[in-house]
Amino acid sequence: MIAVRNIRKRGVFSVINIAGLAIGIACSILILMWVDHELSYDRFHPAHKDIYRLGFRAEMLGTSMDVPVAMAPLARVLKETFPGIDDVVRIDVPENVNVSVGNEHYVEPLVVKADSSFFTFFGYELETGDPGSVLSHPFSIVITRDMARKYFGDENPVGEVIRLNNAHDYTVTGIAANPPSNSHITFSAVVPFMSLYETRSPGSMDHWLNLSYFTYFRANNSYEEAVFFERLEDLFEERFGEQSREYGIDLDPFLQPVTSIHLNSNMLIELSPPGNKASVYIFSAVSVFILLLACINFMNLSTAKASLRSKEVGIRKVSGATKGQLVRQFLGESVIYALVAAVIAVPLVELGLPYFNNITNLDLSFFSTNNHRILAVFPLFIFFVGLIAGSYPAFILSAWNPVRTLRGGKTESRGRSWLRSGLIVFQMIISVTLVVCTAFVWKQLNYINSKDLGFTKSDKIIVNLITLELRNRYQVIDQHLQGVPGVNGIAFSTSFPGEEFSGTVFRPEGVDEESIISFMHADPEYSQLMGISIKNGRNFDPAFATDTMAVLINETAARTFGWNDPVGMTIGRQRGDNNIETYTVIGVVGDFHFRSMHQLVEPLIIHLLRGFPRYMTIDISPVNFHLTIAGIKEAWEEINPDDPFEFALLSDKYDFHYRSEMQLGRIFTFFSLLAFLIAALGMYGLSSFMVENRTKEIGVRKVFGANEVSIVFIFFRQFGLWLLLANVVSWVLAWYFTARWLEMFAYRIPLEDPFVFAGAALMSVLVVFIASGYQSLKAALIDPARSLRYE
Repeated sequence: MIAVRNIRKRGVFSVINIAGLAIGIACSILILMWVDHELSYDRFHPAHKDIYRLGFRAEMLGTSMDVPVAMAPLARVLKETFPGIDDVVRIDVPENVNVSVGNEHYVEPLVVKADSSFFTFFGYELETGDPGSVLSHPFSIVITRDMARKYFGDENPVGEVIRLNNAHDYTVTGIAANPPSNSHITFSAVVPFMSLYETRSPGSMDHWLNLSYFTYFRANNSYEEAVFFERLEDLFEERFGEQSREYGIDLDPFLQPVTSIHLNSNMLIELSPPGNKASVYIFSAVSVFILLLACINFMNLSTAKASLRSKEVGIRKVSGATKGQLVRQFLGESVIYALVAAVIAVPLVELGLPYFNNITNLDLSFFSTNNHRILAVFPLFIFFVGLIAGSYPAFILSAWNPVRTLRGGKTESRGRSWLRSGLIVFQMIISVTLVVCTAFVWKQLNYINSKDLGFTKSDKIIVNLITLELRNRYQVIDQHLQGVPGVNGIAFSTSFPGEEFSGTVFRPEGVDEESIISFMHADPEYSQLMGISIKNGRNFDPAFATDTMAVLINETAARTFGWNDPVGMTIGRQRGDNNIETYTVIGVVGDFHFRSMHQLVEPLIIHLLRGFPRYMTIDISPVNFHLTIAGIKEAWEEINPDDPFEFALLSDKYDFHYRSEMQLGRIFTFFSLLAFLIAALGMYGLSSFMVENRTKEIGVRKVFGANEVSIVFIFFRQFGLWLLLANVVSWVLAWYFTARWLEMFAYRIPLEDPFVFAGAALMSVLVVFIASGYQSLKAALIDPARSLRYE
C-alpha cells in the first residue's frame, strides 16, 4: 500500500519511471523473441540432438571450398554398413518447378526431392497420409497445406495427379503442415528421391565424385565420431582413392549438428538463407543495454527524489525499522513499478510487432506457443528488472542516518551525485553508439547501391527457363517477344549477376598450373544489354564461325594470368582423358560484380552460348513497365501455353545478398531511436527535479539581474560536460564495432566521415537541450517573488 501511495503521490515521476521501464521491457521482449527464434532453429525435430549433416572440404589445384553436400551412393553404404547410424536421408537442391493441375499451370518454388523416410526422420507434421509410406512410390508427391489450398481449395487433393515440368505425373499421397519458420529445410512439396533414378540417365546417380546432395544421418547410442571418420576414410579410399589422386582432388569430410546449421553455416549452397550469429550477439547486447537505460532512469530519478523521503526513512528507523526491512520496502516498490510497466509493455509489444515482423520478415506473436520459453520466464524477468532498477536506490535510502535526516541535514553526498552523473553518461554512450553504428550501416548500404557495379541492374527482368522444352525453344521465344512494345532487348545466358557461377578447371597460356575459374555462357547480345563494357578486343559476332571456340575474359582474369595483351591468348580446358579444348581470347570486358560486394571480383571467363540457356534477361523500358510486362505475358502464353510466365527483377535478385544488412539497419534505426527516447525521458525527469531543487536559487539570480538565457545555460552546462565525455567514448566504441562489421565486405566505406560523428553529437545535444531546456526555461520565466517564496 505504501508503494501504491507513493506512486500516486509522485505523479510526474511515477509516469516517467513507468513509461521508461515499459518501453525498455517492450523493446527487450521484441529483441528476445527474435533471438529466441534464431536460437530455436531445428530444435523441433524429435531426434535433433542425434541428427548430423555431412559435408566436405574439397581441395583441387590449390583451391578449396566447403560444401554441405555429398555423393548420392554414400547414403546406402552408411545406412547398411555403419553400425552407429540408424537412418540416412538425402535431399536434392530445391528448385523452381512448372506445376500443371488440369489445365492450370503454375511455377512452384521449393520443390525438394527426399528419401522415403523424410517425414519420420525429421518429424515434420503430416495432416494427411502415413509418414512411413507417403514417399514409397517414385512418382508420389506430398504437398504442403498452402500448396493444397492454392491448387485444390478446400477439396481433399489426395489421389489427384500433378504434372511437373510437363514431363512426369505425380500422385498426391499426403498433405504436410507448412514447415515451421525455424526450420532450415523449407519446402512447398516433397517428391521421392528415388524419382531421380527414374528420370535421369542410367548411372548418373552412381558417381562417387559428384557432390550434389544434402545428406543427413541419425546417430544411435553406439555412434563414435572417431570410428565414423576412420571408416569413412577407408570407404573413400576403396571407392575412389585412385581416381581422386589422378585428378588431384582431396575430400575431407566434416559434420554439422542440425541445430547449428542456421547460425554456423554459410557455404556456397544452402537449403535456405543462413542466419547471422554476430547479429544474435549484437541484438542480445542491444536488448540488455536498452533495458539498462530504463533501469538507470529509475535509479537516477529515485535517488534524485530521495531527499523528499528522508524524513520518512528517519521516522521509520527511529520507530524500530531495520535496514533490511527498508531495503525490502524499497525493492518491493520498484518491483511494483516493474509490474505496472510490464502490464503496459505487453500491449506495446503487440502494437510494435507488425512493424517488427515487417523488418525481420517473420511472423512472431507474443502469446504464441513458440514463445513458451519467454512466457515461462516472463514473471521472473519482470521481478529481476524490478530488483535491478530498485537495488541502488534501496540500499542508498536505507543507509541514511536517522538523526541527520530528521534534523534536515544534507542527504545527497558528492559521491552519489557523481554516480548519478556517471549513469547519465552511460545512457548517452549507449544511445550515441547505437546512432553512429546505425548511420554507418546505412552509409555502407548506400555505398553498395550507388557504386558502379560494372553492369546495369535496373529495368531488367530475369526469366528462368525451367523446362528442357523452354530451353530448346529459346530462339523462338526470342523472336516472339522482340516485337512487344517496351522491350528494349533480350539476351540469354547460363547465369546472371547475383546468381552462383559455376567453376571449372582451365589452364591459361603461359601459366604453369591449372586453376578453377568461374565461367558462364552468354549470347552476343548479353554484354551490350547488361551494360558490360568491352575494354579491349571485340564482342562475340555471329559472322565469325570461329567464335564458337572464343571467350571473353574480365580485367581481373587478364591481371591474374599476367597477360599485358590478352587478345589472341589461349585458354585450355580438359575434355575427357586425352582431349583438351583450346579457346581463344577475343576480348576483355570491364570488371563487373557478378557476386556481391562481400567478395572481391574474381577472374571470369565468358563462353559464347552454344547449347541451351538457363536464363533469359529482358531489358524493359521504365515507362509503362506494367503494360510491358502484361504484353510479354500475353505473347508468352501464345507460344508457351503449358508453361506459366514468371519473372524476377534483376535488382531484387542481386540485392537479396544484402538482406541481413538491410534488416540490421532497420532494426538498429528502430531501437536507437527508442534508446534516445528512454534517455530523454530520464533527462526530462532528472532536469525537472534539479530545477525544482534550485527554484530559490533561480529567483535570487533573477533579482541580481540574470536573464532567462543565462539561467537555462547554467543547467545545460551541467549536462554538457557529461555529453562531451559520452560522445568521445561512444565515438571510439562505434568506430571499433563498425570496423569489425565492415570486415565482411571486400568493398566498404572508410570510417573517416566526421559528419556522422558530428551528427550523432548534435542529436544528443538536441535531446538534452529539449529535455532540460524546457524545464529550466519554464522556471526562469517564473516571477522571482514566487520563486523566493517556494518551498
